[in-house]
Order: sequence, then C-alpha cells, then structure tokens
Amino acid sequence: MHFDCCQKLGEQEQFIDAFDWFLASAYSSEGEDLSIIACGPSVPEAMRAAYILKEDFGLETRVINMHTVKPLDKESAIRAALETGLVISAEEHQVGGFGNWISAALSQSKALYGKPFLMGMIGVKDRFGESGQPWELVKEFEVSAEHIAQLAKELVDFREKRSSG
Repeated sequence: MHFDCCQKLGEQEQFIDAFDWFLASAYSSEGEDLSIIACGPSVPEAMRAAYILKEDFGLETRVINMHTVKPLDKESAIRAALETGLVISAEEHQVGGFGNWISAALSQSKALYGKPFLMGMIGVKDRFGESGQPWELVKEFEVSAEHIAQLAKELVDFREKRSSG
C-alpha cells in the first residue's frame, strides 16, 4: 500500500532509501551539497527540507539528527562542514541556542582551520511565543521545511557565486 501511495506522487520504489539512517560513526559521505543539523521537532522539518531541495533544485542534503546538545556530537558536525562545506542548524526555539553550540564546535575545530565553509541558522527570530497548532506555529515562526530550504538555497547560490567570481 505504501508503494501505491508513493507511486501516485510520482516517486520511485527506491524512494524509501532516501530515509535510511546510520549512526554517525558508520556513515560514509555520499557527496552531499549541504548539511542540516537539527534537533527535536526540527528533524522532520529538516527531512522535508531535504526533499524540497532535491525535488526543486537537485541538491543532495545530509540531515543529522543531533539528539543531544550535551554532550554534543562535535565530530559529526565537523565532518559535515568538511565534507559538504555548508551547514545549517535548525531549532524550534530562539535562534542561536542550538546553532551557537554547533557554531562553537566548528569554529574551535583545528580540522577546519583555513577550510572554507558556510553556516546558517534557522530558529525563532527574537519573538514571544504564541498559541496555535504545531503546523501553524512552524510557519508563523519561520522554522518550517520551506524556510530551511529557502536559506539552504540562498547559501548554495552564494557559495556558487563566490566560487565563480
């Protein structure tokens, strides 16, 4: 039944392979264009953003589910920056909490000294909370998959412009 549903959407039978998961220590690069490091409820939004980026722009995305902030899996974040050159943190609360942890890990890594990479952050932009349904709030606070994908595309375009000019 799942295949029939996906077939109606124009997906291939192998589409399910896009959602394989690996422990970070067992993962080998697939030559992705960018990485999204997400935590908590932002993980499914990051996965949807990866789908949007693939379908609309042909971009391959590595999604990292950073399930704990302390201890932070610094090695996975550093490896993502080294291998893709572009990292976006995605969080469902005020921007900078989780993103700052990722940024600190990357900026303090000797492996990244002298290596060019871009970093962006998605999170709530200094606003007070509101009440509503979860799907309404992720759009209202600009932390949805569409917002993540938009930032990713902007950063990819910036990187391409910078490297060609």
